[in-house]
Amino acid sequence: MHAHTLKNRIDSDVGVPQGDAYSFGAWMRSTAPAMNNSGNGTVNAIKITVLFYTVSGTTKTLRNSVDAFFGADTEDWQYVCGVAIASGTYNTIEVALCANYSAGDTYFDGLQLYREEFSQGYKYDANRPECPRRPKHGDEQP
Repeated sequence: MHAHTLKNRIDSDVGVPQGDAYSFGAWMRSTAPAMNNSGNGTVNAIKITVLFYTVSGTTKTLRNSVDAFFGADTEDWQYVCGVAIASGTYNTIEVALCANYSAGDTYFDGLQLYREEFSQGYKYDANRPECPRRPKHGDEQP
């Protein structure tokens, strides 16, 4: 990708309940220089962004977003991943691959977005039977 600012987006109009957790990641290779602030309000960055929206009629409103930044200290393939947790109830989730104010070539591959089935926590069930334990050395029965 050659771009001043380029964003490729994939979106899905699905119900996103509050508290849902989404794992996301991708591979990237770039010849762009390291991320820095140019001093004029622009920052060159290569990242994945997960965005949560509410939609009412024809109005789509951004409510929350989570970024995962790629390092720019190598021209080799890099993998980055993150977790985005819905802080409210949303209509749409979107994934954006961003190369902002970057010079050079940037390639993305293997984009992933998964809804975590186990959400963001675990609750212990005291009524669940114990797992069988393995005997320790010397504890074996003849």
